[in-house]
Order: sequence, then structure tokens, then C-alpha cells
Amino acid sequence: MLLDASSQRAKSWACEHCPNMAANSRQPSICNSRYWAFPLHYDHIAMQQIRRTDIAWQGTDVEVHDQLEAIAAKRGTDVATLLKTAARQIAKRS
Repeated sequence: MLLDASSQRAKSWACEHCPNMAANSRQPSICNSRYWAFPLHYDHIAMQQIRRTDIAWQGTDVEVHDQLEAIAAKRGTDVATLLKTAARQIAKRS
């Protein structure tokens, strides 16, 4: 899979620290169920229960991002934390 430099480094770091690689067992079934193999359908990142969502803001959405960034700054946090908090509130109501 082609990745940008930042994502490639994150993948390398995750794989370097994955127990599957550290134990030299390198079970293909574990590697094939990781985020970096199938980002739309995965079970783990480095054998840990982690979920990852990358969002790119472009066009008119850039203004939305900037508004969220301003709200987050007023609350003393960042956009990712603000979005996670909103997602938790939505999930509770469902």
C-alpha cells in the first residue's frame, strides 16, 4: 500500500514494536488483520485494540476545521480530543 511519509513512519514504528515481530513468530494471519494491511477492515494495530481515523479537510471543510480548532483552543484541548468527546456524546445517545 502506498503511504505518505508520516503514515509510513507510523506503520514502521507500529510493526517494529509489534509483539508478532518481536517474537519472530511473524504469523501471517496476525499481519493480515492489522490496520496497515487492510485499513477499512482491521482488528488491531501492533496487536493492540486501537482504531484509527484519518481525516483530511479541504475546500469549504477547511473553514469547519479552523472553527473546530478555535473551539478546541478555547477549551484548552486539540481538535482530535474535541472530536472524540463529541463522538462519545453521540454514541451515548444512540
